[in-house]
Amino acid sequence: MNLSVEESICEQRISPPSHKAILAFWQAQPENIFRVEFDAGPECFACHEAPSGNDRLQRAHVVARSAGGDLDPENFVLLCGPCHHEAPMTAERDILISWIQNHEHWSDSWIRDTRELMVKYKIPEVALTDATFAGWMEFMRTSKLSFHPQSRRRDKVDMMLMMLREFLTRSNWKTPDVPLDRADDWI
Repeated sequence: MNLSVEESICEQRISPPSHKAILAFWQAQPENIFRVEFDAGPECFACHEAPSGNDRLQRAHVVARSAGGDLDPENFVLLCGPCHHEAPMTAERDILISWIQNHEHWSDSWIRDTRELMVKYKIPEVALTDATFAGWMEFMRTSKLSFHPQSRRRDKVDMMLMMLREFLTRSNWKTPDVPLDRADDWI
């Protein structure tokens, strides 16, 4: 059998491709099916969380190795640890692709949870106008917190309550009389 150079390289691959090779493959595709912001730096293909601190994106097989998946860059995506753990292990390429495309973006999770907190603690919508809401999202993004959309809800809500109180105080908004310390009655 006469193999091309490319086929020969694929046949000889014994280790997964680098993060850079995986990014290069998906960036070269004509359609950005994962809505990844390639120019903004590496981010999880599913929740779009950028790694922070010692966290690193993990190479995840599109088709599981045990189901015949190979070690070529097109058979890998980059996922954060929680998304990789949650991702379906499958022999069907379309299943994982669809799961990633339908996965909740981290900012959508923050927006939903913030709105729920505001309703629960009767914080008027005017407290977070579009301008202050953008400030709130930036405040949360840069707060060094690393809550994944599927993080333990109690931990996430307790921390969000504390951060919302701090943000509203910094924004000179009179916080409601309802204590924003713990979410025991909400969860």
